[in-house]
Amino acid sequence: MTKFTVFCAQRSGSNYLQKLIEDNYENCTSLEFKHTKRQWKHASFSPVWNKEIDFGILLAKHPIKWVNSCMRFNADMWKWWGVSMSSEWEVTDEFDRDLYFEYKGRHVSIPKMVERWNKHYNAWLEHSNCKFVWYPDLLEDNSRTVILEEIALENNLVHKPGFVDPKRVQHSDEFTDAKRARDLDLNDNDMLNDKPHIIEYINDNIDNKLLDKMMSLSYENRSCI
Repeated sequence: MTKFTVFCAQRSGSNYLQKLIEDNYENCTSLEFKHTKRQWKHASFSPVWNKEIDFGILLAKHPIKWVNSCMRFNADMWKWWGVSMSSEWEVTDEFDRDLYFEYKGRHVSIPKMVERWNKHYNAWLEHSNCKFVWYPDLLEDNSRTVILEEIALENNLVHKPGFVDPKRVQHSDEFTDAKRARDLDLNDNDMLNDKPHIIEYINDNIDNKLLDKMMSLSYENRSCI
């Protein structure tokens, strides 16, 4: 049995990529581990990330789409990623600038989320040899096919007959054409469309060198080289 893990920030599409691999390749299973282990798929980089798996994939989506998705549902990210507003200064400052959202009765800090996203992906890209996948590349037929073929070739995976495109995965709406179009449109964000100040904050504070590096590894930019 080939064991793998899709490492990423929460709400970045790991369940979808896991299903794509498991449903289309023989004898593959994803290991997610628990949040208490350093190999947890949403954990910060650890030198033992590959201790119990055969390969790992690093997955990311654009930070604006990521924040929008987290505002809709974030699976207690405030608890495990340390992004809740706790101190009096932070609460006052972020309330004044309206850079937070409420989830399960808690205030989640946008600045802390952006800071954590920057640190998380910088560490993984610098220190691991995980294959990087840009989430939008999984939403279009041509790029998805190439990405899966690369993963299979690099890890000696055997393709099952036919192709299975998962229509629904945990914590996600059904993968309809409309959902794919929304996920691909950087200007279509149901939780942020009336909050331009948050989009501006994300654009101003995201690590642009990191984002440029991710974009350079995307299917569109690699195919132009």
